[in-house]
Amino acid sequence: FGSQYFYLTDGSSGIQIYQSKKDFPSLVVGDLVQIYGSVSEAGGIKRINIKNKNDVDILSIGNKVVSTELNVDEIDESLAGGLVQTQGEITEIKSSFMYLDNGSGEVVVYFKQGAKIDKSKFLEGENVRVAGILEQTKSGWQIWPRSNDDIESLGPSEDLLKKQALVNGSDTKDKYLTATAGGITTLILAFFAKARGAFLKRGALALIGLIKKNKA
Repeated sequence: FGSQYFYLTDGSSGIQIYQSKKDFPSLVVGDLVQIYGSVSEAGGIKRINIKNKNDVDILSIGNKVVSTELNVDEIDESLAGGLVQTQGEITEIKSSFMYLDNGSGEVVVYFKQGAKIDKSKFLEGENVRVAGILEQTKSGWQIWPRSNDDIESLGPSEDLLKKQALVNGSDTKDKYLTATAGGITTLILAFFAKARGAFLKRGALALIGLIKKNKA
């Protein structure tokens, strides 16, 4: 999410590890580490402050990080800071977050700037599975996906399918009315062209007759 912190989990709960000068050893997801530091809190989020990279011991690498499955109504403090996953329907998309509803409750899925989430890939009414860090902020519980890979589409909801059907039906109707109007316009123009031709022909005959009459 950023260059000054990362998250550590014990398999259920977790905590933010912070270093103001970005002095960390080279780390990747799946490293098993031991941390030495002091516990503090910022913006309602608990974290461990370390002095420098020497406060991080890498014990092993290449471990699998498993997320905890939960329903929105099961969120509590025991899971704070941990990697969780849940699924539901996107009910609204904002500039930096979206609302996810699984029928039993609603949670904010927040797009941290460092995660570079492309929200244009998602639609309101779409069912998705979301993994991410669970945090309790001043505005309430949030799930922070780490990248686009943490958001998996499960297909459109029934509401979205109905909405798309209405839009498609409206487009078909508009196209039919446009085509019909175009056909009627063509017929009207053809009628006027024919009538105009007949009128000109009668006018020409009358003019010829007049000339002949004058000549006579």
